[in-house]
Amino acid sequence: MFSGKRLCPYCLEDVFINRTVNEDKTLNFSCRNCQSAIDPLYLKSYKEYPPVVLNVVGFRAHGKTVFLSALFYAFRLFKLNRYWPQFSYLPVNHSSQKLILDNARMLQEGSLPEPTQQIFPEPTMILADGLPFVKNGKATLLIYDAAGESFEAPEEMITYAGFVKRADTVFFLINIPRIRTTNELDIASEMDKLLSTYIQGMTTMDARTKKQRLLVIFTCADEMIPELPDHDVFPGPYLDVSLKSYITQDAIANTEAIVPLFNIGSEYVARMHVISNALESYTTNKLQAKNFVLTANKHFESVEYSIISALGFSPQGDGMLPATIDSKRLLDPFLWLLQYSATFGNRNKINRAIKKLRNASRNHR
Repeated sequence: MFSGKRLCPYCLEDVFINRTVNEDKTLNFSCRNCQSAIDPLYLKSYKEYPPVVLNVVGFRAHGKTVFLSALFYAFRLFKLNRYWPQFSYLPVNHSSQKLILDNARMLQEGSLPEPTQQIFPEPTMILADGLPFVKNGKATLLIYDAAGESFEAPEEMITYAGFVKRADTVFFLINIPRIRTTNELDIASEMDKLLSTYIQGMTTMDARTKKQRLLVIFTCADEMIPELPDHDVFPGPYLDVSLKSYITQDAIANTEAIVPLFNIGSEYVARMHVISNALESYTTNKLQAKNFVLTANKHFESVEYSIISALGFSPQGDGMLPATIDSKRLLDPFLWLLQYSATFGNRNKINRAIKKLRNASRNHR
């Protein structure tokens, strides 16, 4: 029924699939490597919806689960249709459906989702249509969220977050305001600790970070606004924006009104590249984390930077939300992931848009 190897969503190995027939003639499918049962819908849709892996790395309370929950909230309330009119999604199994509904419902009712438990996580699997950049707009999203304790030491990472070794793209979520208020280490040392733990764990698993793309995501950006630079990161007609003004806008809201030269496709992503460069400079100079920047550049295929506020404000001490969530730049990390999986033609469009942006800025100076 399924010829050739498939990516197992549980061990993330390319494997042949075992097939067994039950007495009632129903079929069971399992991974030949880890023996995990694999959902028929995932296998049946495999060629039409190729897998795209999204995994988050970060210490406890740095915003991993809240980020993913806000993304599910956007899925559930069809907020992505505002940007991609043909977007739709279908959970692959009941557990994925329940997690999406439960987490979205909690945010909608004004409470935070529970922190992830320290167990080897099962992926949330979603068939998505109408996505930008990827072939035919279709992909199976495999989303992994490990507990923050999994990244306190290489041994913990190997036990509870071993899935990272097969990921093409890794999200590092870093909560600068939390580091300032709760950690003995300074910001640069805390960032170095996460990066060192990750590289050590990957090396022990005989995996190569040099084959991975790293996206560093600063979370809780609403609390960082006072310290963000307010000078323009790239000047030009309709292009003027600072890191401070960038995070106060919605995910891609009002793009057409504010920046007529941009749309929500390749041109928007071109601007994300410029923001990434500005955030790298901010990390080096303001956060004094030059060692993190240089080490990451040395050990990964590429390193980019993003900044988000999943909620738009700080939750109350009891974990309740004082208002309806108002995410800022929530889709930027998702767009980074999709452009990494982009078709050749769409990658060329993005590169042309980056060149156009740079030329417009240069001519304005």
